[in-house]
Amino acid sequence: QLQALQNYDALRAVLTALNSSAVYRLKFAWQSVSKSAMHQFEELKRLFDISKNSKNYRCMFRDCLPPAIPYFGLFLQDLVFIEEGIEKRQQVDDFKEHGAFINFNKSVRTADRIKEWLIRYQIKSGYDGKCTPNVALQRLFYQQLRAIKDLSEKDIWNMS
Repeated sequence: QLQALQNYDALRAVLTALNSSAVYRLKFAWQSVSKSAMHQFEELKRLFDISKNSKNYRCMFRDCLPPAIPYFGLFLQDLVFIEEGIEKRQQVDDFKEHGAFINFNKSVRTADRIKEWLIRYQIKSGYDGKCTPNVALQRLFYQQLRAIKDLSEKDIWNMS
């Protein structure tokens, strides 16, 4: 659903949680996941692969239709790269006696990056932001939590 809503920040958060060591090592749980769900999981891992400066995600996001919520971590990474990688002031050969001038190229690049990312979710959509609860899934979670409430952390670790 997050991918259908183009909420890539939340999608990345879920993917990160599923790849965390606490979840990833649950071998019995992973064996019960359907092949189609595992295929979708692998596709999402490829989408958010960080090789080549997150090329897969950047290409997909550039081509997606607004509105979309970008993966905020990559947005911040780009801003840090611009801030740290480009000098705030620059020398202009014809005006060396006046000292360094403000590097407006850096400001323009920062503004362009912000504009490019923000425009993706400033267009009105039909999504009202309301979430319909999945009662069956909530019951399952509550049953599982009740079943382990009296177990120690070591017992739960051994079960996994």
